[in-house]
Amino acid sequence: MNAAALRRVRAALRERWQEAVSTAVVAALCLFAHRGLLVFDPYALTALGPSDAGEIFFAPEAGTPGVVLALVAVVISVRLARIDARTPSYASTAGSGVLLLFGSGLCVWGAATTSSFVLAVALASVTLGLGGWLFGSAGHRTLWIPTMMLLLAAPMPPNLVNPVIYPLQLATTNAAAILLSGIGYPTVVTGDLIWVAGRAVEVIESCSGYRAIGTLSLAALFYAGVFPRRTARTLLLLGAAPLVAFSVNAVRVASLALDPESNIEEVHLVQGLLVFGAGSLALGGIDRLLGRLLPEPDSAGAVTTEAGREVTAGEPVALRWGMAGGLLALLALATWRVVPWQPEPRADWRMFEIPVEFGRWRAGPLPTDRVFFGTARFSDSVHRRYTDRGGYSVDLFAVCDDRMLPHTGLLSAKLVLPARGWEVVSRRTAGYRLGGRPVELIEIRREQQHALVALVRIGVEPLGVELARSALQLDRGPFRRTNRAVVLRITAPLSSNWRSHFRAEAGIRRFARRLEREIRRLDARYTTIRAARERR
Repeated sequence: MNAAALRRVRAALRERWQEAVSTAVVAALCLFAHRGLLVFDPYALTALGPSDAGEIFFAPEAGTPGVVLALVAVVISVRLARIDARTPSYASTAGSGVLLLFGSGLCVWGAATTSSFVLAVALASVTLGLGGWLFGSAGHRTLWIPTMMLLLAAPMPPNLVNPVIYPLQLATTNAAAILLSGIGYPTVVTGDLIWVAGRAVEVIESCSGYRAIGTLSLAALFYAGVFPRRTARTLLLLGAAPLVAFSVNAVRVASLALDPESNIEEVHLVQGLLVFGAGSLALGGIDRLLGRLLPEPDSAGAVTTEAGREVTAGEPVALRWGMAGGLLALLALATWRVVPWQPEPRADWRMFEIPVEFGRWRAGPLPTDRVFFGTARFSDSVHRRYTDRGGYSVDLFAVCDDRMLPHTGLLSAKLVLPARGWEVVSRRTAGYRLGGRPVELIEIRREQQHALVALVRIGVEPLGVELARSALQLDRGPFRRTNRAVVLRITAPLSSNWRSHFRAEAGIRRFARRLEREIRRLDARYTTIRAARERR
């Protein structure tokens, strides 16, 4: 080998070494800035026992960010190998810069609010921005799949999950019942309960298929990220993943309904993992079918290399890497120095302070079905049965969200229902208000039982506003709302007599007026307490 060839080899090796070191530094800074994802603990407020292992895999509020980040690292390393770093295209410089700045801002906000969901979105934005900034449009095309994977790194806030989790439970319940009827087992469905073979089987949140949809969507993205696929083929595979997950989970629920040992945690866990395996195999079969319908341009299956235009002399390739590293270093320093927001307790009355006795009403405690409510978690709650002197009774379920913890939310449809097995028959708006908010009258039933529910939401804004605030965790910082959210549910029994509807509505209204008077007294008392504290 002559001297010129040796110099070229040394230059190539030096270039590869510098490229590897630069990539490692950028990745390390990026990971450090978003380190909040690595210490995410979905059960920080609840102790897990040995029998709760299945909840880690199937509970909607659980998550495995470390596993997802490891899979993303594999996909990024595989896909970056297809880019010729010496031929980047900088056509998307402005867009990449916007993504980097937007993601950096979100990262600092996520660190301040200790929100793993915001950090996952921030990391996705920063990753896609880095791809475009360092490799041009080829970087965007290469990294859009791992970017979507990052969106699944942490579970969504409860207020984003609660509006969809119960409808998904009901859909899974009905699908499993159809499967059981199809194989000769008569079934009856009441809400989230399946009556089959002489027993009732509850489809709880961990059996709803919510996590299965996320897991198989992640598997579809990983599969498409490691093995080159057409974009259309990848999107079709990703679209099929939720349908496959829902279908195999319905089969799982049907098998659990027939298994007398399904309440054993180990059996439950093994069946769930087997279903995930079956879903992955089904996705592989669908991908093969899509491969026949949408064959790849390179029939030999060779790995293609993404490339843009050639870099001309003087183009700031090294400068771009330096600027990216500098931005990430500043971001890492900012997240290291940022002080996580700590809520200041606000003097306000608790639900248990609602008097047990007022006027003609006397109360006794009622149990609360915590398993049924699942991700619908509250800062405070009380459940009582009030009876007047004439023997007429109504049930009061009062819950609040003081917006001090990230895992609480009051957007669940389950707040309408007293317990498992109930279902909604009709809804209408009452002609009166409670706490200045309209009252919704809802008729519910379970087997031979019927009841009328009066529901009022105080301090809860329209759904779109609540979803946006929850996604950005605006209540965990300077944009925090000073009031709290309260939901009051008053339930009165109904009989087959048509007059019972009038009696129930009249009884609820009579109780609501007296309850509102007591709430106003509590509000006035604590307003005085807060004013006294402020004067100090």
